Amino acid sequence: GTAAIDPDGRLGAAFTLSVAMVPYLHSRELAPFLRTLETGACSTDRDSFERQWYALFRAVGGRDGSAMFDGARSLLAGRNYLTLPEQKYLLAAGMVGALARGARTDAHQLWTRYNEPVFGNARPDLLFRLLAAEGAVGGAGRSTE
Repeated sequence: GTAAIDPDGRLGAAFTLSVAMVPYLHSRELAPFLRTLETGACSTDRDSFERQWYALFRAVGGRDGSAMFDGARSLLAGRNYLTLPEQKYLLAAGMVGALARGARTDAHQLWTRYNEPVFGNARPDLLFRLLAAEGAVGGAGRSTE
């Protein structure tokens, strides 16, 4: 149609769908959804922030640990107005990506940097406690820095 689409609403919808679908689908099952995001009718008016999110969804769907870590770290560092669910998703994706490629130090550094802003004084969810413990194991694990 010709109706104007709110970019935040579009990204919010893509985020909700991606969180619900990406972890459970094989990359070839996910390909049509990602292709629609990347080349659909609204693809020309996407900004770099939205394109970064779509690249992250593709990385998570493809189980690409390096791209997950890099994309999540970039999105966390670049925007101050992420919602709490988005911050948690990015922190989890980045830590899982780092751990998947054996970079425990990177996972630990991400946790150290974003634990307080994301959780404040609240106790982190079990997932995050597990990821933080995995990142801390072995002390000076491999890092990309």
